[in-house]
Formats: sequence, structure tokens, C-alpha cells
Amino acid sequence: MSILHHLADWTQAELAKDEPTAFLQHAPEFFSKVWPRQRREKTPAKSRAIKDLLTKNIDLMDMFFDSALTHLVPLDQHVHLYFRDEDKLVEQRPRQLLKVIAEILPTDTTLWPYGLTQLLDRLAKADGTLLDDPNFQLIRGRLNYEEGTFAYINL
Repeated sequence: MSILHHLADWTQAELAKDEPTAFLQHAPEFFSKVWPRQRREKTPAKSRAIKDLLTKNIDLMDMFFDSALTHLVPLDQHVHLYFRDEDKLVEQRPRQLLKVIAEILPTDTTLWPYGLTQLLDRLAKADGTLLDDPNFQLIRGRLNYEEGTFAYINL
């Protein structure tokens, strides 16, 4: 998965330049023209690397979200999702971040990240319409079930 780390680094370096090269024009094509599309290539390890790429910063989320989302599968290990209060991704791209989270969460809720409830609260505060999103309701419902709090959820 080091190619994804290099892709992130190269893209960020290009974005920082006053006059970026043509690399930026073609970077979003990576997932549609270069990355393998076969089902057997969609592995939890690759999903983790793609998740790391997408959640690194807003520019990378914007550039790769549409093409990378189809490559995500549920992870098979504990998921780490930590965003500091000053991380703007949660507030500025809540809908995209929710989609990434919904795709990568393992079926085993014991592997879900610590603080997911608080992260969902931040997403809902950033975009109140997410409360009606089926992914949001499903995740929140499973969290409530696991925590033993059977709050009313409008499904």
C-alpha cells in the first residue's frame, strides 16, 4: 500500500506548489485507470490505506473521493478514526466522511473505533441532514443496540 502513501505525498507536494504540474490533472484518474478493479483486489488492507489517503486532508478527499469510494470494503481489524477538534475535514466534508466510515466499518461492532458516537455527533452538527441519512441511522442504531440504549430512531 506504499503506492497510496506516495500518491498522497506527491499530490500534497503538487498542491503546495505555486504552479502545479500536469500531475494534478491526472491524479484523480489513478483509481479509475490504474488501480485494479477486480473484486479480489478489494482487501481490508487496501481499504485501510485508501481510508488513510481520503482522511488525510480536505484536498485529498476532494480529489480522490468519487473514484476511490468504490474500492472500499469493510475492515477486518480495529478501525482507528481520530480527528482533533481543529481538523476541518469533519466539519467541511461530513457527508463524504460518513460514506467512507459506512464502507469501512467491520461487521463486528467490537472492532468499531472508540469515540464513534462523538464523531457521529460532530458530523450531525456539521450537517443536520445527515440525521436522515440511512448510513447514519444504521450506524447510530447499531451503536445504540450495542450500548444497550434503545433510543427511538426514525427509520
